[in-house]
Amino acid sequence: MSRTKEYIGFGGLVLGIFYCWILLDSTFQNMNFLTEGAPLYSWYFVARSAFSLGLALVSVIFFNQCRESSVLDLTSDGDAKFRIVAAWIAVLCVLISGFMIVFTPPLFNALSLEDSVFEDITAALLLLSSGYLIALVFISTPKLQRWSVRSVLILGLAFVFFLIGMEELSWMQRIFDVATPSWLQENNYQYELNLHNVATASTENLFYAGSFVLLALYPFASYSSPIWKHFNAAAFLVPSRYIVVLGALTTVFSYEMWNILWIQVAYFLGLAIIFLLGRNALHRGRNADFVLFSVAFITLIVVQFIDLSFGSLMVRRWDDTEFKELIIAFGLAVYAYEIGQKVRALKSLPSVTQASSKIRHSF
Repeated sequence: MSRTKEYIGFGGLVLGIFYCWILLDSTFQNMNFLTEGAPLYSWYFVARSAFSLGLALVSVIFFNQCRESSVLDLTSDGDAKFRIVAAWIAVLCVLISGFMIVFTPPLFNALSLEDSVFEDITAALLLLSSGYLIALVFISTPKLQRWSVRSVLILGLAFVFFLIGMEELSWMQRIFDVATPSWLQENNYQYELNLHNVATASTENLFYAGSFVLLALYPFASYSSPIWKHFNAAAFLVPSRYIVVLGALTTVFSYEMWNILWIQVAYFLGLAIIFLLGRNALHRGRNADFVLFSVAFITLIVVQFIDLSFGSLMVRRWDDTEFKELIIAFGLAVYAYEIGQKVRALKSLPSVTQASSKIRHSF
């Protein structure tokens, strides 16, 4: 059996098992796929968490044994230092915010309100990232390459970042004092000029899941899969291992969403991937990386424990999701910067042949 068939078969098996457990939730717990609420710890939900942990571990072990891929990693050591610093900033901010839930819930709430610090920084990071990617195509790219596959992929990311950023600001409704149309008020959870509050649970989960896949699961699977050997034009999109740290950190702060099955699987996947990164760094003598991944691993455990154990102290049960969104935006901004560095490195290579000679394992 070829590697591709193995991946497809394993992916189908995982999805099948996942779907069966969703049916169990619906049948025995009267829960739908996105039911929110305070974390539950009955025997059923403990078994469910154990299943999520097992599924995550089996998936990580499977992909780690199939390491075949090489992807473009053309950034310099100086650029790597920037990403390392960014990862450390994220880890420390997550730690501080976790302890704020316990010791200063009112302050945590004040930072999480509409038009507050968390929301403003989140929107700013997304919009700046979008502008940076657009400039990368129309200012830094030669005219003949502006509509290449690479440029179209970058513009697609820029559009998604712009859309999410503007939705976060309700399309600047409060800045320009724009009234919400009556037809939208009737269907919008917060009566705002945006679409994500029309179907809050679905769009929220899509945003969180998509971010985790892009920043953590996608790079891990890509460095373990041979598929990118055939798509050099898109290989530059695979994030580096430092961005995986940011992706894993997006799985914490899920107090009201912990009962959602994919949330638990994503958290345990992130935990297992970070553990594997730390082990690989230790074996390769990258001591600074080992320290980073070790601290990130401990942070994931400590902060998730704090959030699940003391989340009831939050003024609003969903206050923690505002910081989750800030971490996601920060991760996407660092990812956008990394794309820029890779594109500039590729421009300095006159041919695909030379670019291929720069391909190497970096995960």
